[in-house]
Amino acid sequence: MINIFLKVKPWLLFVLTFALAFVCQQVMQSVISKYAENPEFIHQISEQIDNPSDTWGIMKFVFLSILDATLPFVILYLVVEILSALVYYGWVWAVSTGLNKKAQEYASINTRAFKFFFFYNLVYFPFLIGFGIYCFVNNWFHLAIIPFIVLSFLFAIFCSFYLYYFAAKTYKTIIYQREVKFSDFVGEFFCFWFHFVGVWVLQPKIIKIANGEDIGTLQATMKNNETLD
Repeated sequence: MINIFLKVKPWLLFVLTFALAFVCQQVMQSVISKYAENPEFIHQISEQIDNPSDTWGIMKFVFLSILDATLPFVILYLVVEILSALVYYGWVWAVSTGLNKKAQEYASINTRAFKFFFFYNLVYFPFLIGFGIYCFVNNWFHLAIIPFIVLSFLFAIFCSFYLYYFAAKTYKTIIYQREVKFSDFVGEFFCFWFHFVGVWVLQPKIIKIANGEDIGTLQATMKNNETLD
């Protein structure tokens, strides 16, 4: 499975991690907008609302009404978003662990912290979305949980940055065939972060590494490109 991610074509990776989800998102927004602007829907809201000052109740009614009317599109959107996220995380995992043995030839790169942060995010974001929906539907919320939500979310953001950092470091260690500093792979860090651009830059070289092509040639090519820039 790791080799599949390492050798997948850049265009396919772009489609699966970004383009498909982006198109689906635009379609979803269009469907919701058309439904919400429907005069019959607006009239239905005005009839159902007993207390105009109940903002939370109005929001809940509107949300559930739109969800009920657009459920097939919502399910499709969620499936596509989950697929895109899994492919992206699978790609980052493949680069960070699948190429780690090669990187170990030139530097000591431990994957324990990476794996912990990876699985934290993999569990945390679905939990956060599910918890948010539960609170919204059941009108449940307590101020005491705000610090937990904020801190856990900030930690998840830190985990994401570490994943980009680790994948970029692993990749550039193989290219340079030595211990690298952050200044050596800051560009690759941003490529993993903004992956809809980064896949076109990184994946062709990752494919060559996975196919066992000469690293010295890759290194010389990158240095020539840097000199030209």
